[in-house]
Amino acid sequence: MTSTSVLQDLGGGRTDQTGTSAPADLRSDWAPEVSEPETATQTPSGLKGRVLDAFGRFTRKRREARIEQLRAARGAVYEKLHEVPERMQKLVNQMRLLLDLVEDYWEGRYRRVPWYSLGVSVLAMLYFLSPSDVVPDWLPLVGQLDDVAAVAIALRLLRNDLRKYCEFRGLNPADYF
Repeated sequence: MTSTSVLQDLGGGRTDQTGTSAPADLRSDWAPEVSEPETATQTPSGLKGRVLDAFGRFTRKRREARIEQLRAARGAVYEKLHEVPERMQKLVNQMRLLLDLVEDYWEGRYRRVPWYSLGVSVLAMLYFLSPSDVVPDWLPLVGQLDDVAAVAIALRLLRNDLRKYCEFRGLNPADYF
């Protein structure tokens, strides 16, 4: 069995720009369209197919729930950003850019972001919002420090994806990085 047929057996492989075939849900440059109908040819039949289908539905529902939770809390994020000192304005700009990226992904305007980058961004913002984290927010200075550190680490991991998103939106990366 060739590697191409193995990949197609695992996820209904699609051909990317380089002409190689990879499972659609494993390629980082491909994101499913929201309205894309599922067909029986996308997953193998039998027990393996049912397990892959169930896992796909479970992860999709959890991802959608997390994104919806972040979208609902968007106003709270913007209010909390006002607490960040002025000398950290680039960090605030990057966080706003990150929120816009999640919003554009959700609305279907920008899909060129890997799933793990989307997950990291949503989890970092939810941690930033959460009052119950490693160091409680009610402790002066230290309470916000762990939130800012978690978001700064996530932003560092997502720097390349955010730069690409800046280019997509026609923004000047110097304002953000």
